[in-house]
Amino acid sequence: MRVSMSGVPPKPKIMLPRRGHVFRVRGALLDPVDVKPDAMRPAVVVWVPRTLDSGRIRVVTRTSNPNRRPGVASMPDYRLRLTTEGVWGYDRTVDPYSWQEPDVVFVSTLDPNIVDAICTTFGVPESER
Repeated sequence: MRVSMSGVPPKPKIMLPRRGHVFRVRGALLDPVDVKPDAMRPAVVVWVPRTLDSGRIRVVTRTSNPNRRPGVASMPDYRLRLTTEGVWGYDRTVDPYSWQEPDVVFVSTLDPNIVDAICTTFGVPESER
């Protein structure tokens, strides 16, 4: 571990994600907390605060339960490491100060049309997209 001249470890650099990016997010970071807090859930970013102090990151997580409602259907997509059918179906938030590896891992970017459908389904205002 690196230590600064003052003897205090440096703060890790936190990078805010972009709308439409898909990550694996540890369930314990999600609010409300996932039923499996140690699981790394697929999550698509639908809203990002302008700064670390101006709000929480809003994501929609994916479940393999194809009957989840409300939700947006999601087919298997190996580029996104999704091997089964599922649904983007759980609206959650994450503290931006927690948005760090190893608890948050970038996977890829979701098709913008699917992101728009998810935002519409979960009431993300047009002005916030």
